[in-house]
Amino acid sequence: MEIDFKELGQRIRQRRREVGFTQELLAELVGISPQYLGEIENSRKQVSLTVLVNLSERLELSIDELLYGEERVSGNRYLNDFAMLLSDCSPSEGQVLYEAGKAIKKVLISHRY
Repeated sequence: MEIDFKELGQRIRQRRREVGFTQELLAELVGISPQYLGEIENSRKQVSLTVLVNLSERLELSIDELLYGEERVSGNRYLNDFAMLLSDCSPSEGQVLYEAGKAIKKVLISHRY
């Protein structure tokens, strides 16, 4: 499967604007220069894997969403989102979220019928 770097750059720019980041701020958060980010957004440079992962985290999108767009993401996109939500939690915070999720699911199941 080919990566369309032009579309990737457009998705990065669109999401950056949606979350209200300037190029300078996002570049700083990701650890790259604003010039390099601009070149990625304009498809003049290809993004490294490390930078792609950092962009994914800062823009709160899965790597699949960045690379292929939301319409091509396979599986349940909420699994990726939930994994990102848990990624910076302490073990006790993760346990609380897990227990809350189980309780919510139980209520949802009880109201299906």
